[in-house]
Amino acid sequence: MPKSFIILGQRMFKRILIALDGSDTAESIVPTVISIAQLFGSWVTLCSVIPHDKSSFNISKSRFIEKIELESKQALTEYLHKLQSRLESKSINTDIIIKTGNPPHEIIELAENQDYDLIALATKGRSGIMRWMLGSVADHIIGSATTPILLISPTEDIEYSIDKPHKLNSIIIPLDGSKLAESVLPIAESIAIKASAVINLVQVIPTIVQVYLGSEHQAYPMDILADLEESGHKYLSKIERFLQLKGLNVHSKLIEGEASSSINNYCSTLDQSIITMTTRGYTGFSRWVLGSVADKIIRHVGEPVLLIKR
Repeated sequence: MPKSFIILGQRMFKRILIALDGSDTAESIVPTVISIAQLFGSWVTLCSVIPHDKSSFNISKSRFIEKIELESKQALTEYLHKLQSRLESKSINTDIIIKTGNPPHEIIELAENQDYDLIALATKGRSGIMRWMLGSVADHIIGSATTPILLISPTEDIEYSIDKPHKLNSIIIPLDGSKLAESVLPIAESIAIKASAVINLVQVIPTIVQVYLGSEHQAYPMDILADLEESGHKYLSKIERFLQLKGLNVHSKLIEGEASSSINNYCSTLDQSIITMTTRGYTGFSRWVLGSVADKIIRHVGEPVLLIKR
């Protein structure tokens, strides 16, 4: 079962596990983790896994493999200690864990057996000490972990620097009209309160071409787009008022187009944002496939995405 949070309390994001392969690409998630850790007083674990499939090696190769693993561990230890010092200089309590085995399996097992509240990692690149295929590792973790996941797909036009924490000025919540998509609201509220951030609710409704040429090939009445627009405005206004009554700064926007690309374009207009959404479902009057939308957003937006498994 997915983990639950004590919302608006200090136990939210109490322990964060960052998966690192020794590359600058993998470190691109660290600025966001720094901001979250400073807001919630989180303990941060810097974790790396030395890839090793014991079944693929015979006894004659074992000494060679042990030598390679020892050298890798020494290089990783030096790298992680340097990163640890930089985080501790920002008053973030950290520790280091180095494991050997299958990277996604070891990361998931550690996170769920040691009661971490968040797994953080980048989603692409292969350039570090451990030469992980970061995209493959992220895919496995997204598909199998029940722990919430913080992801980023770094882009060349955005600077990701440990010395410039991601400030979380805006929390973007994509909604499709379903209770499933709304289930992230309490977590977003808590982050917004801690960060004094604006909550931006966004709903995407299909164009008329998408309606008639979509995957379901259904016959719709000619005024369906107008009905969707009216329903969308009413729905967003209701959620917006609900959050504003709690003293939160909330804006909402209804967009016409394809869900993932429209959300990505909207995110590009906001500075220092984080997207919070669920990963499953095919519900709501906008008829999104939430998992597919989340996947496309993660891979193209360039901003951190907080995924809550439901």
